[in-house]
Amino acid sequence: HFGSRRQEAQRLGRILRPKSYTQQDGSNRSSFNAFFYTLVSTDTQEMFYSAKRQQYLIDQGYTFKIVTNLCELSDMEAKVNNYKYSTP
Repeated sequence: HFGSRRQEAQRLGRILRPKSYTQQDGSNRSSFNAFFYTLVSTDTQEMFYSAKRQQYLIDQGYTFKIVTNLCELSDMEAKVNNYKYSTP
């Protein structure tokens, strides 16, 4: 529904809004990155609604990246940084 699309765009706007307390680099621009994550389970109705929200955000001028291999990425990161962890 339209409410959740609008709410997600508002959340993104709050996250991406420049903060007065961020450090400034020499060019007088804020030097920070903001990230917004949405987790969606595969093979659920939520995938349909998520696609609608994504399209709404694209229409609003946002860009995003879909990550589908999160487990593999975290395993690689753990190996590179020699992190110790286990799974149940």
